[in-house]
Amino acid sequence: MTKKDSDTIIERFRSVTENPQQYAKSLQANGHLLAGYLCTHVPEEILFAAGIIPVRILSSHVSQAMTRSYMHETYCSFSHDCAYQGLAHHYDFLD
Repeated sequence: MTKKDSDTIIERFRSVTENPQQYAKSLQANGHLLAGYLCTHVPEEILFAAGIIPVRILSSHVSQAMTRSYMHETYCSFSHDCAYQGLAHHYDFLD
């Protein structure tokens, strides 16, 4: 592998990690089914075997003030953040 090839691979990886939702949408545009998941214990292998691309829902690190009327404030910030992203329609593209 040449340095140019490795630089291209690194740039591709960087573009995917900087905007994972856009990458997931591009997979969906190519006909793949996408399923969102929260827990690390989800068996991704089974989803892949079923022809589904698993998309991990991660924290966006924004204020969760919108979720206070839906969830008690003692729930963890990750739970609030995931609820916020759902309420803000950040993952509406998931199948």
